[in-house]
Amino acid sequence: MSAGSVLSHFDGMFQGFAGGLGSALAQGRAARAEADAADRQAARTLDRVATVARGMARDRQEIHALREENDRLRDELAAMRARAVRAEAVAIRDRRQP
Repeated sequence: MSAGSVLSHFDGMFQGFAGGLGSALAQGRAARAEADAADRQAARTLDRVATVARGMARDRQEIHALREENDRLRDELAAMRARAVRAEAVAIRDRRQP
């Protein structure tokens, strides 16, 4: 084997290894990029879930406050009706008295 052919042989092997290594590095970079993209997507999803959970908590608090106000207004209305009934009864009684 001549020196040129030996050199060519090893050069070809080196190019093959370098190409394979470059390809493996490129695949590794692509896999890392894909994993990073998946991590960012998961983080965005978790952020959305957290945002929705905070909104639901605020809604529950607001519903609770509205129910308390509704109870208070119902009690106030019942008291007003009772006063109206008593006032009407007094008025009827006063009309019947000579």
